[in-house]
Order: sequence, then C-alpha cells, then structure tokens
Amino acid sequence: MKAGICLVPFGTTYPECREAAIAVEESGFESVWTWDHLLSFNDDDELVLECWTLLSGLAEATRTVKLGSFVANVLNRAPDVLAKTVATLQQISGGQGRAGHRRRGPAEGAGRVRQGLPVGQGAGGTGGGSGGADETHVVGRAD
Repeated sequence: MKAGICLVPFGTTYPECREAAIAVEESGFESVWTWDHLLSFNDDDELVLECWTLLSGLAEATRTVKLGSFVANVLNRAPDVLAKTVATLQQISGGQGRAGHRRRGPAEGAGRVRQGLPVGQGAGGTGGGSGGADETHVVGRAD
C-alpha cells in the first residue's frame, strides 16, 4: 500500500507514538510521518516531541515503513546540522529515513534549503517528492 500516516507530536508520549507506528507498519502502510515543530499550536505548556528524536526512536521499533518529517523546518536548524541529522536517521533506520522540505516560502528559508540541499543529497541521496514536484523535495534513499 502506498499510503502513510502522520503521527502528530503534540500532547502525546513516545510510548503512544511507538505503539501507533508499529500498528501502522503491521497494517501495511508504507510510511510514518511527523511534524517538525518545537512548540504546540494549541498550548504553550503542551508537550511536543522533537521530530528527529522521535523518528530515531521509531526506527528502532519498526523495520519496513519509511520514516520522515512532513517538512523539515530549516529555520530551526543549520542546513549542515539538519543534513547530518537525516544521515544519522538513515544509519539508525537502515535507510528508512526521509526529510521533506519546501522549495518555496520565506526568502530566508528558501536560501537555507538551497544551502542545505547538496549536503543532504551527499548524506542520504534523493528520493521522490511528496506533495507536488514544484513544492517538496524528499531527502532520503533513492528507491
């Protein structure tokens, strides 16, 4: 099945996300995605699981589903740090990792995406887009 599920990292715990990811994999879905946000939209005090730490944990719990961020927030991380983070996820997961990012957006963000792309490609290769060819590029293992 070429469909995926998004695990929303707000107001939940890692054990709940782990259980959900295992269920998604056992149900035959292709991928598990999460949001790369550091703060909740709902409540400043609401727990928000950090995207890349969550995905790394899920890599240990799953074997076949692709794991990734919907859109890697390039304004939160330096491009080389983000590329290294994705490469580490690739190592931990045996190639299951994916990092989506938008090509369009604020000028500062677009510049950081362009700056980070060569590093990301060298670290993990490129996969197909997810969300429109002119909009999203996915850094990960080429299928």
